[in-house]
Order: sequence, then C-alpha cells, then structure tokens
Amino acid sequence: MPAGAGLGHHAATGRSGCCSAAAGRLHQNPDRPGIADGSNVVGAGRIQVVTGLQREYRSSNGAQSRTLFLPTLLRMGLSENFEFRIESNTCTRTTETDSTQGTARAEGIAPVSVGLEYHFIDADGRQQPSVGVIARVFPRYGTRDFQTTRATGDFRLVADWDFLPEWSLNPNVGVALYESSDRRLLYAAGLFAATLNFNPSKSLSFFIDTGTPVF
Repeated sequence: MPAGAGLGHHAATGRSGCCSAAAGRLHQNPDRPGIADGSNVVGAGRIQVVTGLQREYRSSNGAQSRTLFLPTLLRMGLSENFEFRIESNTCTRTTETDSTQGTARAEGIAPVSVGLEYHFIDADGRQQPSVGVIARVFPRYGTRDFQTTRATGDFRLVADWDFLPEWSLNPNVGVALYESSDRRLLYAAGLFAATLNFNPSKSLSFFIDTGTPVF
C-alpha cells in the first residue's frame, strides 16, 4: 500500500452528521478514505455505506501505473460491539505504461470481501485507545484481469488513539493470505497501516497515511 495524504469530507450514511438517525455518543467515523480501518462499529441496527472515486499513481524503474476505482464499504451493525462488513474496489481500470512494452489497459470488477468487526475496548481519553479486530474473507471472484482463483483473507488488530483534542492516530497490524500475481500459489504476509488525522469538525478531516505488506 502506498503512503498518501488528503482531505476527507465524509458522505457516509448511518453515522454522518448530515444523515444520521443516531443520537448522542455516535460521531462520524467512516473507514474511508484513509488506508487504515477504525476500531469502532456502527451500532446495533444501523447501516453505513461509504463510497468514492479513487485514483492512484505509481512509478518504478521507468514503468508507470495508473489505477481508477470505486472503493465501497457496507457496514451493518449486529450489536453494540459487532458489525458485518462487505467491501470491494468494485469497478476498476488500470493503465500501465512501460518504455519497452508500451501501454496496457485492463478493466473489470475487483474481488469482494465479507467480514466481521468486533470492538472490545472503549477509548478513555488520551490514556486508553479504542481497540477492535477485523477479519475478512475474499471468496474467489472478480472479472477479467482482476479475477482470483483462490479464496484469500486477512485478520487485523485496529486502534484509534485521540492523543489531542483534534488529532488522532489510527494504526492497524495483522496478517494476510494473498494470491500471487501469476495466480499459481498463495502466500502469507504481515500487514501494517497507520493514518494520522486532524479533525477540525465532525464532517471534515485532513489525513496522512501509510501502509505496506511485511513479507
């Protein structure tokens, strides 16, 4: 995963300030657009949908890659501590340019994951972060160049630490099972991601994040 920075103006339903039917303690806490996922759940009987348009650029050894996709996450509260999650990059388009190979393009539907999140530690000011775990399974799915031939998945420990009134740190660590690019084998990797957020209001945040597999 690349490092990045940006501005998030949340438009999620279920927990957002403009659309929420929840009251009191709930505040806007979608798991996009930063790389790292949050430790809080949406709450019993609530639904949140977070989607957007994302474009990524990568460059390595004279080759350039551009990816355009529509990341979408559906969260459904099963209880005050559990939520069910469906997540995908959905419609995806890549363009790869190489000085020797020319330009190659691919379009398709990305794999979809199903998972659960369990929130088990509540935040207590600066002294104690909020903590949860997220488990996801990616069944064999996808179209064209984005199709997978084996089921994969990951398991992460996630946290939110509000170390200053408008600042929070959101680390994720875990393990994953991936399919190789040639689709011949599965391999395991460690995971790390972190997002640093500045939240001047409940509906606006600035963030910088980083993340990478650890082989």
